[in-house]
Amino acid sequence: MRAGGGERLAARSSYADDVLSPPDDLAPEVLAAALARGWALTVSTMAYRAAGFGSHHWEVTDTTGARWFVTADDLEVKRHSRSEPLEQVFGRLRAALAAAGDLRAGGNTFVLAPGAARDGQPLARVGPETGGSGAGLGAETGAGAETGAGGQFAVAVYPFVDERSFEWGEFLRARAPAAHAGPDRGDSYRARLGRATRTGG
Repeated sequence: MRAGGGERLAARSSYADDVLSPPDDLAPEVLAAALARGWALTVSTMAYRAAGFGSHHWEVTDTTGARWFVTADDLEVKRHSRSEPLEQVFGRLRAALAAAGDLRAGGNTFVLAPGAARDGQPLARVGPETGGSGAGLGAETGAGAETGAGGQFAVAVYPFVDERSFEWGEFLRARAPAAHAGPDRGDSYRARLGRATRTGG
């Protein structure tokens, strides 16, 4: 049985809560249909990646052989309070991802932003209807209603990048010796982010 929004909110301790198994309320076929409708991606393979940190993740390969990193955020557990409307939660996430897209479009290629859906938005609402409304893939009747504008999950699609990941603090520890070797040459993530914020790009 699916827990109510209040129970989900009470169970959440932090953004970095473990999300290590696929969501019960978002079936693979529903997600695949959403990717087809929203991003024109025809799924060939889909594998859940238990990366955690507040979102559900899948590695997806489409029929052209392209690989994608798909995320789904459960809007019910991202509320700041039990009374916060899911549309407001969705709006916060949409604004954050849109900002990442603007940074990327401004030439800041170190920012990995989601690809825009066919409606131009950086994400779409998918899954069981919650009675809310918002930008998404469009409500329908029958099975298609699970990719409607009031869906419980916010889905975003990123290009798949083969890179090294770090645990909390590991990146800074790895850089610690270099931090005392000489002045910053300006090619660090922090330096590039600083330039981007100063120029408004």
